[in-house]
Amino acid sequence: MIELDVSRVLDQAAARQCEQNIARLRATLQLLGAATGDGLLAAAAAAEQESELRSGAVFQRARRGVCRSEFARVPDPAQTLGLLGRLLTSPTPPAPEEGLRLGEHGRQLADGNAYRELLEAVLAARALAYRAASPATRDEDRIALLAFLDAVDASGLRAPGTALRVVTAAAGPDTAEHADRGRTVETPHGRAVVVIGRRVRRYPAGEQVANTCELVELSRDGQFSDLPGFEILKRSNAIPWTPAGGIAEFCRTVRDRGPAPWRADRIPQLMQTDRLTEPEARILLSGLAPASTGSETETGPKRLRDKPTVAQLALLGMTEQHVRAAGRRFEEIPHDWQRARLVAKLLPNRFEELWEPAEAEG
Repeated sequence: MIELDVSRVLDQAAARQCEQNIARLRATLQLLGAATGDGLLAAAAAAEQESELRSGAVFQRARRGVCRSEFARVPDPAQTLGLLGRLLTSPTPPAPEEGLRLGEHGRQLADGNAYRELLEAVLAARALAYRAASPATRDEDRIALLAFLDAVDASGLRAPGTALRVVTAAAGPDTAEHADRGRTVETPHGRAVVVIGRRVRRYPAGEQVANTCELVELSRDGQFSDLPGFEILKRSNAIPWTPAGGIAEFCRTVRDRGPAPWRADRIPQLMQTDRLTEPEARILLSGLAPASTGSETETGPKRLRDKPTVAQLALLGMTEQHVRAAGRRFEEIPHDWQRARLVAKLLPNRFEELWEPAEAEG
């Protein structure tokens, strides 16, 4: 029997249709170019770029090294975050139909991995912000990262004074029947919403936990406690956004000033505090620390490595072979949150410091 991955076929078909639409638009605009000038052609290029951003194609590469997985099946990250934001931030409990919308949207994503991968990026927003400001980041990746951070900010999921976490929990006997995707739960400090409905969770030792769900919980006061009706099995807290300026202000700063200058003066400090070699410190400072996919093969873990560009190698002052050798240190970090925190702490609490010149010694 031939197995058909329907979701992948649909994704490919949608991508082909999008490319065809853009090609037709470009052809039409070229015919009009003599009368309209280049403005519309620039608009067509912007539309193509927006389409690519919405599909996640550029952002998949841009986030690698901070978050392990990709979420090609998320048709529009901003829409998903907007739905979650409305459910979690509304001053009154949302109407049941709002939760149903999230449930229907989730079914369109085909599986739970897309939600997990998208939420990983939200939790690591501070690390992605540093990468967006890094001079080593490709321009198209910077645009994708800033667009994603805009969506995070608009959703209200990382508003000042709040806290966010993703929880794996077993639904209790009085809760399990209603623990479907889109169901909201009022908590002592805010609200949670089920993003992956009931399923059996299996552990390597062979034990199983029934009625396991995954929820996103927003705390309005930055505190967390028990989750009513659920037994918490695992929790992942967002890396705190401690810079004085919010995400929106950070994005404006990057767009206004461009990428931050390369600060080689920070390399000795990274070597000392994080016990890194100089090449490893250079890679970390660039924000390009690679990640392991976590998928084991006969020859070891698979790796998500993009070949460094000539400009990136020149900035680092390293050869491609040296970059790969130094990158192994980061590939061996077992958990995404450890890698993300290494990058996130490079963003100072007053992020304007990234653009300020190094202090002269003596």
